Amino acid sequence: ALSGNGEPSSSRAFHAVLVLLQEVLAEFDLLHKINVVVISNGSLVLQKPVQLGLQQLEKLKGSLWFKIDRVQQQDILRVNQVVQTPAQIQQQLLVASRLCSTWIQTCWFMQDGLLPSAEEVSAYLQFLTASLRLGVVLEGVLLYGLARPSLQPEASRLQPVSAEWLENFAAQIRSLGLIVKCTP
Repeated sequence: ALSGNGEPSSSRAFHAVLVLLQEVLAEFDLLHKINVVVISNGSLVLQKPVQLGLQQLEKLKGSLWFKIDRVQQQDILRVNQVVQTPAQIQQQLLVASRLCSTWIQTCWFMQDGLLPSAEEVSAYLQFLTASLRLGVVLEGVLLYGLARPSLQPEASRLQPVSAEWLENFAAQIRSLGLIVKCTP
């Protein structure tokens, strides 16, 4: 997995690393035998060097885990501390899904003891529906809750949702025709 504290596709060596990875895997007869994953927020997908890297990822039969935790602008800012519109994320997702196998990776949790609102859940489901209509091709959704304490300053305000809540949400996503791998 290519991941880290920061966006892996922001490295100028992103494409070169994936080319080198292909060479090393081939040298050890592991090409297409090891799952290669890039975990990304998708913010740089519209840049040509990143697109070349994602095309290389596809050659490796790898997959992009495109991180989308919320889809309303105010919730994106609150959860991920970035200013992005749903339309921007949708465009980035569309481009990514045309270049390589793509999963949405999404974390849901309580904040200040409050479950995600019905509005947040509805907006997320509407975002997925609209994305599929636009031609986004997804392998599915990797849905998970808080597995370990956050290192973010607001960590004390975050709590896990129940396994039951997360499974109910997974069922709603599955009703859209998507595969969901749920990890409470």
